[in-house]
Amino acid sequence: MNLLLLKRPVYLFFIVLLVPAVFICVSHAQNSPVGVDVIQPKTIQIKSTFSGGKITVRSVIPAQDKVALRLIGPKQNLALMRKDRVKGLWMNVEQIHFKDIPNIYLLWTSKDLSSLENRENLKVMKLDYVSLLADSLPETSADKEPDKSVLINELIKLKEADNLFKISDGTVSIRPSEQAGWNQIDAVLDVPSKIAPGTYTLDLVALKDGKGTLLQSSEIKVKLAGVPAIISNLAFKKGLLYGILAVIIATFSGLLIGIIFESKGSH
Repeated sequence: MNLLLLKRPVYLFFIVLLVPAVFICVSHAQNSPVGVDVIQPKTIQIKSTFSGGKITVRSVIPAQDKVALRLIGPKQNLALMRKDRVKGLWMNVEQIHFKDIPNIYLLWTSKDLSSLENRENLKVMKLDYVSLLADSLPETSADKEPDKSVLINELIKLKEADNLFKISDGTVSIRPSEQAGWNQIDAVLDVPSKIAPGTYTLDLVALKDGKGTLLQSSEIKVKLAGVPAIISNLAFKKGLLYGILAVIIATFSGLLIGIIFESKGSH
């Protein structure tokens, strides 16, 4: 009993110290405005006239930070053919297998990535192409295989040609926020027409002192709508009906073309 009485003041002392600290931490978390305020739209619909979309983003970040917005898609394995000269002719000579390649990688920044001092942190965050694709190819021997960096560069060129890979430096605007110590960012992100249906991740990354810190991740959904959705539903869920309709349409199209050319020939 005496021991219990001696310990009670000690417990009370620690409780008195800890409770205000907890309230201070909670209050600070609630007052921190960091994060994405607006993402519009969160769902992109691919209709028959779809030629690309736009995502409007507004967010709040610490006043001294720069920022990057990254849209990244599901990873997939790719098999591409490598061409080389064989007896003076360009021919497919080998199949190259890439692993864990995001089907889309778009990056918008308020600052040129090349100006960041700490490249090691960029590798951890995988913000640039070199870091993103560093493990996409198995280690190969130089005497048997082309240089790894050459193959990766060719993959990047293919992706960039379809606007599925793109780094847009200096495209995110920053202005002072109404709240002291914070800045507001505004960006309109262009989404390419070749984006595939699926769930994508939009990351908000703070850049400061050559380091990148992930502040928030949000989901962007891309869905088929209208005629493309109907055709996709028929093709994957009602294959027999889709096949019959395809044959009927092809038959009538052939007959119509034949009638048109026959009528022109008679004149």
